[in-house]
Amino acid sequence: MFIVAGIGGNIFTLAVDVGAFATTVKGGASTSLYGMIGVILGYIIINWNGLRLIGDGLRCSILCSFMFLLIFVLIFTPANLERTNVDHWGHLGGFLTGLWISAIGTPLISENRERNIRIIFFIFLAAQFLGTFLAFYLNN
Repeated sequence: MFIVAGIGGNIFTLAVDVGAFATTVKGGASTSLYGMIGVILGYIIINWNGLRLIGDGLRCSILCSFMFLLIFVLIFTPANLERTNVDHWGHLGGFLTGLWISAIGTPLISENRERNIRIIFFIFLAAQFLGTFLAFYLNN
């Protein structure tokens, strides 16, 4: 998932970024790290009802840990908005790719709700990759 999120984020930035720095080569592990944040969020969304089985204390601990991580990212990401060497489109693409691929490795606990969310995430993943490839080829 780490590598797929990185590839998805870098493909996303290649297709979407049309600014002054669109011709520079971009790459790094930050897209994969944002992808892992997306995977965690997707896991929480898909298994929200199933997390009741582990108890309220552990469920709260998982949710609080994720919220702390999300707040940390939301505080420090805007600090880099003016820097030109930070690939914000790659971060967004990695996060979205991680969110959508979380449906791949997530075990189903309750069949109906989780299966529907998994199908929706697969559709969004396909739409993201199709959209980025179309944007890339239509821009060139």
